Amino acid sequence: MSEDDYKKLYNYSRRTGRSFVDIISELIEFLPEEEDDQT
Repeated sequence: MSEDDYKKLYNYSRRTGRSFVDIISELIEFLPEEEDDQT
C-alpha cells in the first residue's frame, strides 16, 4: 500500500469515528495476502 492509501484510510477513520486498526484488519480479511500472489 502506498502512503496515499494510508492517508485515505486515516481520513476515513477520522470521518467514521472508527479506529484505524479496525479498518486495516477489515481490509486484510477482504484482500488476499500479497505474498500468496507472488508464489
